[in-house]
This record gives sequence, C-alpha cells and structure tokens, in this order.
Amino acid sequence: TGYGLAEVHNESWFERFVAPRDEERVRTVFSRAVSGRSVRGTVNAILTKTGEQRIIRWYAEPLRDADGRIESVLCGGEDITEQVRASEEVQRLARIARERERLADLGAIAARLVHDLGNPISGLSMQAQLLMRRVRKQRRPAAEPLLQPAERILAAVDRLNTLIRGFMDFAREQRLEIEDVDIGDLARSVLDLWAAQRSDGGVALELECSPQAGTVRGDASKIRRVLENLVKNAIDAIGDRPGVVRVTI
Repeated sequence: TGYGLAEVHNESWFERFVAPRDEERVRTVFSRAVSGRSVRGTVNAILTKTGEQRIIRWYAEPLRDADGRIESVLCGGEDITEQVRASEEVQRLARIARERERLADLGAIAARLVHDLGNPISGLSMQAQLLMRRVRKQRRPAAEPLLQPAERILAAVDRLNTLIRGFMDFAREQRLEIEDVDIGDLARSVLDLWAAQRSDGGVALELECSPQAGTVRGDASKIRRVLENLVKNAIDAIGDRPGVVRVTI
C-alpha cells in the first residue's frame, strides 16, 4: 500500500484502504470469515498511499483455539492488478478485431455496390450531357425547355458520384497523409473553385483569414473535403436567392 505501519496504526482498514464502492461488499465478506467460513478468491480494489488502486484477490481462514472458538482470522491477498489489466487489454483488442472484421464485411458490400452503380450512373451522365449538347447546337426554341431537366439530371448524378466516392473511401483502408497544411491557402483554393462554378454571381463567397492562422498538421485532402462540403451545404441552403457564404479562419 505504500504506508508504514505507524501511519495506519489503530485506523479502520475499511475506511483507509477499501474503495467506497466496495466497502459494503468487503465488510460482508469479512463478516463471513469472522463467523467461521473460509473465503476464497474474493476480489476488490484497495487504495494505496499514492491514490492508485490495486486489485487484490483475497483468501481468509478463521483460526481457532484449542476449544474450537474463533480467536482470529488469517487473511492473505494476491496482487492481480497486472493480470486484470492484461485481461482487459486482451478483451479490448478482441473488440477491435471484431469491429475490424465487421468493417471489412461492410467494405466488401460497399465495393460491390460501387461497382454495380458505377456503369449505369456514367451512362446516365453521358446521355444527359449529349442531350444538352444537341439542344445547344440546334438552338431550337422548342428544345430549350429540355435544358433545365438535363442540368438537374447532371446535378443528381454529381451527388450520386460524391456518395460513390464516399463508399470507395470506406471500402478501402484509410491512411492519413499527415503534413503541414496552410489552412488559409487551402480555404482560398476551395472558395476559388466554387466561385468558378457559381459564375452566375447569385452567391458571394468570402474568406476572412487571420494572419495567425498559419499552418496545421493534418491530411490536406480530407481537410479540403470537409471545407468543400461545408461550402456546398451553405450554397445549397441559400438556393436561388442572393446571399453570402463567409469562411472565417
């Protein structure tokens, strides 16, 4: 326990060494030993001088006098803290292994789903683009109403492709490419990309970057994806109305 005998002389064992959550149970076990019953393998934590808890497996045997009366109880404890910790670590690793197996199964399903969806979505995109090119090339007023539905098809295909890329990322093992990332430059490049796509001018994109922003340690591609999703969601929320998307760093 770390205590000297003089430091705990005449003190209650239960109050000094037993964790409050175990006190009632330990008192019950001790009462059984005092009443004449042997104790085998009872486990509880004790508090050390440093505040650390050690896990002890206890054994207790009543000692009797010549007339068979109990005059004392002999108690012995085995410190099994490291065994308990090792067992908990094994259980933790087993849980991780089971989770990885489950994710591997889901990854295989996702990979098959991506494969099955990829070709028809590509075909749908090509047909929509072909329709738009023909309408614009012919410049016939009667065909103009077909442009907006075709654009909506392409937008839906783009969203589906984004979902498919997400499935592909999930299906393969994830590795982080950690590097120094200039967060201001990264945000600026994201906004420049979206500004080009939103050339109609309905939504203004603004960046407020503090000089103290500097660089961060991270995976640039994944940070970019987070920023792109945030900007896209903000633009989608504004819709066809004029508005401002402001990124502050």
